[in-house]
Amino acid sequence: MRTPTTRRGLLAAAAAALSLAGLTACGSDEPDAAPASAAEPAATVRIAVLNGADNALALSRADGSLEQAVTAAGGKAEWVGPFPAFAPAAEAIKAGAADITVGGLLSWVGGLAANPDLVVFGRQPDDGAGSGIVATADSGVKTVADLKGKKVAVNQAGTGEYLLLKALEKEGLSPDDVERVYLPVTDGATAFQSGKVDAWATWGNFFASAASAEGAHVVATAGDVGSRNDTVYVVDRSFLDEHPDVVKAVYDAFDAEVEKVTAD
Repeated sequence: MRTPTTRRGLLAAAAAALSLAGLTACGSDEPDAAPASAAEPAATVRIAVLNGADNALALSRADGSLEQAVTAAGGKAEWVGPFPAFAPAAEAIKAGAADITVGGLLSWVGGLAANPDLVVFGRQPDDGAGSGIVATADSGVKTVADLKGKKVAVNQAGTGEYLLLKALEKEGLSPDDVERVYLPVTDGATAFQSGKVDAWATWGNFFASAASAEGAHVVATAGDVGSRNDTVYVVDRSFLDEHPDVVKAVYDAFDAEVEKVTAD
């Protein structure tokens, strides 16, 4: 794919390389079966969406291309959620209520402890611009060093905490030099807006919204702290085993979305 000329959250880097993980052999070599009727799809894939996400899943859902790709593969797409973060979406997969979702690499690694059947089938490199740490207007925080002794909202064991710890490490500070306030991302937004925390480490549209708040200051982006928290697309292993062609169709829809962003 060409190097992108636009920036839209994590899709900027995704346009450089949306890589297929484990599906290259998934397409069947058997002759095409008779297409399933619209009333009786071969498989229904339940896709768990996240609040505030800005990625190939969100865009392909918005323009209808994902549903079209799944239908062409003989399946049907259903939307589950939205969920505030990867962890509850992964719980829905484990509970049998969803089949596919998206999240950060770090969150996926953490989720494997509870469910080793979360299989990555696609990856978007972290572009470093779509997430980071934002300070409130009244905090007086301008640099990572200024975070010492301050309250920072993060989602525990997720992207927010990862970004904060990376920033502190790079600055030579200890994790104990700040007060980490563990909050789900939606509650983090409320705490940031009300001034109950001095800063917020977050991602996607949440990061963009916080950064655009009056007087807010971007302390550091993911790129500034050397983040390697790529976006990953995850599927339940049993669904992949039973319906590889449907999962391949989902991947192809994501890939086509990245190409459209690149071309625009």
